[in-house]
Parts: sequence; structure tokens; C-alpha cells
Amino acid sequence: MTKTDKQNCCMEKCVICGKETEYSYDVPINERKYYSEGAGQLCEKCYIKLYVK
Repeated sequence: MTKTDKQNCCMEKCVICGKETEYSYDVPINERKYYSEGAGQLCEKCYIKLYVK
């Protein structure tokens, strides 16, 4: 398995809609956008729906 294959298979999914995000599981949460502590990783669209009014 190549590094690219490994990264693609291990990408976080949005905890609300299930869409694959741009972050792999090995990226620390403090280096991510759209991470909700206690819930998990969100995609940009779901994050905006929840937090931007």
C-alpha cells in the first residue's frame, strides 16, 4: 500500500453527514479546521450550519 493509498483509506468523515473530510486520522485535532470537541470532525458545510448564523 502506498502512502497515498493509506492516506485516502484513513480519512476522517463528518460525524453529521458522513462526507469524507480533508483530514486523515493522524492529524492532531488542534491542527484541524471544523473539529468540534466532544462531537468530532465536521465538514465545512455542517460546521457552518451549526456554528455560523
